[in-house]
Amino acid sequence: MRQVAIAIETTGDDPKDGHRIVEIGCVELVNERITGRHYHEYINPERTIDESAIQRHGIVDELLVGKPVFSDILNAFLDFVGYDEVVTYDAGFFLSFIHHEISLSNVANKNNDGLNNDIVDILLVGNERHPKQNNSLRELCQRYYVKTSKNEHAGALFRAELIADLLLALISESTKKITSDLTRYEEGENLVVVETFPEFDEAIDGISKTALCRGVSNHEYPLLPSLFRHVDVESADVREHNLMWVFKTHAKPYLSSNPENEIEWLTIAQHHGLPTR
Repeated sequence: MRQVAIAIETTGDDPKDGHRIVEIGCVELVNERITGRHYHEYINPERTIDESAIQRHGIVDELLVGKPVFSDILNAFLDFVGYDEVVTYDAGFFLSFIHHEISLSNVANKNNDGLNNDIVDILLVGNERHPKQNNSLRELCQRYYVKTSKNEHAGALFRAELIADLLLALISESTKKITSDLTRYEEGENLVVVETFPEFDEAIDGISKTALCRGVSNHEYPLLPSLFRHVDVESADVREHNLMWVFKTHAKPYLSSNPENEIEWLTIAQHHGLPTR
């Protein structure tokens, strides 16, 4: 299934007041994977930008001189989106501007009545999962450990990437992080802190164990190596022993027969990408 995450920046808050789109960014996902294909344009709104909007996105009038107007990019934008599902944050805001821009355009296009694609609204999903909480895009990113830019003026394309990452976090098997090291993350409802192997086993109960054998960071065990850098684990030998202990514990149910010696165990572990020597 193809989806397109979209974000926009505007001259102000409401198209009914004559405000227009100044930037649009799109990110393609196929089968719940970001493909790397994207669409991005700065747009001349043919009017000045409100100071409050400049404070939000950092785009000034001078930047947009010589940029195409929305009607010039309309068909290229619609061709990129196609008829696939659109993912955005605050669909009401997004659709009001898109429909307004399409209505102002005199260009013949396949969506003269507006953008009629199915919509996934990340804000709506956030409000359903976390009622009566601050579900701003930045707060949701922090809650689900999606990395945001330190630059407050990151732009529409980067925000589209955040929306895509948030979508994957929201629909993933588990959005919880498991760690024994709090130097990189703050404690929160989606962070599980463990200090012992029994606590680790309890934390991953009910989660697919196959990811544990991949030896790479992923959405289920992104901080797995930090568990084995706990203060009680000082040497590489002990670290490797503990890695193999966890691997053996969760690999046994998937093996038709147990390996006969440590060499066979190491061969299987290396085949699955476990960092052994």
